[in-house]
Formats: sequence, structure tokens, C-alpha cells
Amino acid sequence: MSYVGGIGCGLIAKIVHNMVSNGFRALLAEGLTVGVKAGVAPEALRRAIADGAMGQGLTLNHTLPHRIFTGDFDTVRFALHLARKDIGLATSLGREFEVPMKMANLLEQEFIEALARGWGERDSTSVFLLQEERAGVKVRSS
Repeated sequence: MSYVGGIGCGLIAKIVHNMVSNGFRALLAEGLTVGVKAGVAPEALRRAIADGAMGQGLTLNHTLPHRIFTGDFDTVRFALHLARKDIGLATSLGREFEVPMKMANLLEQEFIEALARGWGERDSTSVFLLQEERAGVKVRSS
């Protein structure tokens, strides 16, 4: 359990957690179904994800505090244009194996929009700026 702020903040944190968790599960379902249909064993896919950056908690434990919360989108660790390429390869795989990938297609559109802004050489986390702009808020630590 963790303290997240005054009255009502705990409920907001719970709602956000559940939305992110369920969104991840929906995207995971797309990834696993396309991977299995393309010929990879389910346990091998699980292991690959668990052993990779996602499974190691890199996003929550490093990316958010050291990139997003500081606004460091220009120190390139993985370029946005390369992330978009990988997402495009995944959606192409989905089309090839006739696996619907609604979440991945939406994700690809976000990265295409970020590329259209001229951010291709920036870090792939710069896609975060699109949502900040739409929401009218910057997610930075004080």
C-alpha cells in the first residue's frame, strides 16, 4: 500500500491503475494471439516479454521517473522512428495472419502523429507529449 495524497487521491490512483492494467492486458492479448498464430509457443512469448524491458519493470521504475517526470525526451535511448517501425511490423504481422489488432493500430497512429511532428529522431517516449498536449497537463515531478 502507498500514500498518494489527500482525500480522494487513493480512489483516483486505483482507477488509473485499473485502467492501465486492463489496457495492458488488452494489448497483451493482441500480442499473444498474433505471436501464437504466427507460430511462437505461448510460454516462449511470455518468457520473452518477462525477460525484456516490459517484464523487468523498466517503464514504471526507470522510464517514468527518469524520462517522463523530468521531461527528458531528447536523450535518445530508442528513437521514435524505430519504435514506430517495430509497431508497424507488428500490425503488418497481424494483417498477414488475419489477427485483429485494434489496440496496436491505435498505437501505430499515435506514433505516426508523433513522426508527423518531426520527432522521429527524438526518444520514443516523446510520443507521451501528444497526450500531455491533448490533456493540457505536463506529467512532471516537482
